[in-house]
Amino acid sequence: MFSFIGGIIGFIWLIITLGVLYNIWVESKLETSSKLLWTIGIFILPFLGPLGWILFGERTGNMA
Repeated sequence: MFSFIGGIIGFIWLIITLGVLYNIWVESKLETSSKLLWTIGIFILPFLGPLGWILFGERTGNMA
C-alpha cells in the first residue's frame, strides 16, 4: 500500500519537475546561463529545485 502511494507521489513530482524544466527552457526569457544554473539546481536538489522555481523563479505578467 505504501509503495503504491509513494509511486503516485513520485510520478506527480516527476510531472512537476518536467513542467518546471519546460517552463525554464521554453517559456522563460532568462539568459541561457541562468537557465543552465536553474537546471543544475533542479538536478542537484530534486525536491527543493522545482519548488524554488515555482516560488522564486521568473515571474511573468502582473500579479495583483
